[in-house]
Amino acid sequence: LSPSLSRHLAEPFLEIHPRDAAALGLSPASLARVSGAQGDALLRVLVTDRVAAGQPFVPMHWSAETAASGRINSAIPALVDAVSGQPALKSSPAAIRPFGAVWYGFAISQAPIRPDCEYWAVSALAGGYQAELAGLHEPDDWTAFAKHLFSLTSDPLAVHDRRRGLARLAFAGNGRVQAALFVSGEPVALSRHHVAAALGCDMDANLLAGRPGVHQPDEGAIVCACATVGMNSLVRAITTQGLVTLDAVGKALGAGANCGSCRPEISNLLTRLGDPDLPKPGNGFDAD
Repeated sequence: LSPSLSRHLAEPFLEIHPRDAAALGLSPASLARVSGAQGDALLRVLVTDRVAAGQPFVPMHWSAETAASGRINSAIPALVDAVSGQPALKSSPAAIRPFGAVWYGFAISQAPIRPDCEYWAVSALAGGYQAELAGLHEPDDWTAFAKHLFSLTSDPLAVHDRRRGLARLAFAGNGRVQAALFVSGEPVALSRHHVAAALGCDMDANLLAGRPGVHQPDEGAIVCACATVGMNSLVRAITTQGLVTLDAVGKALGAGANCGSCRPEISNLLTRLGDPDLPKPGNGFDAD
């Protein structure tokens, strides 16, 4: 119901320290199965030093309506404080292991999507819906898979590269984009904001590139939902305008100047861009 918030965080995720990720064989943007005493959850991997080694974190805000298995609450014991009733949500042991997906996908659609694969997470867009997908078995026919996913019968504009495990398909109705599916053998790398903005627009074969043209700036993953400011815009402004404080970023872009929930992330970005020894956005740091 909230496209602006979905652009910020569109799927359930696991924050894990780089040392733990390396020990467990988890790479950025891959998937991991987190198992607790009561069950498990399947989550996107976010490798970050925002959490301490040995203390991974998973937010509880996804339901069965928006993700196949993103409910971390279902994996932890139903323990509560005897006096207050406060649940012990922050201190449950868990086992974490890689999820061996053989394909990953990203989809957009004007109509609601209800995927049929091992991993999916659906979120709202201004003009429809988007979905992150992954599976353990590759379909024999990606065109048939896409038609079933979108409940469409027309043939798509398509590009296939079987050697690289790539498939990209876009469907049009009355010359306008109805849906599109991007598939890869590894986490799909493209501009989700750019692709999502194509819904309802005139069909253009360049959509299958998954990225804007060289002279079209890409907002990137949304950091400030209030002002709709993306990671790429923040990086450009900080590096070209010499911004070094949160207040300076707020004055230049409006980011972090309203509810303030994005200020820690912007502060972290300022630190990383100012330190040559720290990883920069685009190196497993940003989410788009």
